[in-house]
Amino acid sequence: MHRRPCPWWTTKNKKILTFSQFVNCILIKAKKTKFRLDSRKAANVLDMHWMPQVHLSLPCKVEYNLIAKYDKFRESAKYIIQLLKLNSTLPERNVSERGNMTTGDYIRQLNVTQLKDIQMLYKYDFSLFGFDTVIPA
Repeated sequence: MHRRPCPWWTTKNKKILTFSQFVNCILIKAKKTKFRLDSRKAANVLDMHWMPQVHLSLPCKVEYNLIAKYDKFRESAKYIIQLLKLNSTLPERNVSERGNMTTGDYIRQLNVTQLKDIQMLYKYDFSLFGFDTVIPA
């Protein structure tokens, strides 16, 4: 089982974390290291699900043929299926109970400090994987 981002949160207490609370949990854990948020030492305390991917994927040591992006999952999956010449499709999964919220809807829940800290923590992911650091309106 992976480590939860917030020690006080459990599935038993039925509390639903807001996106802002979730981000705070990750930032608090990384900041407790007292290292810069863009450092590997700050990232290493995070569970692999929240850790900056640059520290997991080792892009300088592994020559990847393809990087699929979760935010473009449908397009990436279709491309991979075609590339591998598979006669298959993927079923719809993980449909959000919260409707059709966009990345911008989630980002707007964060305050300026959270935004700056997230940009620092995931700085190399944004750069290496081509994500825009401009906040969606």
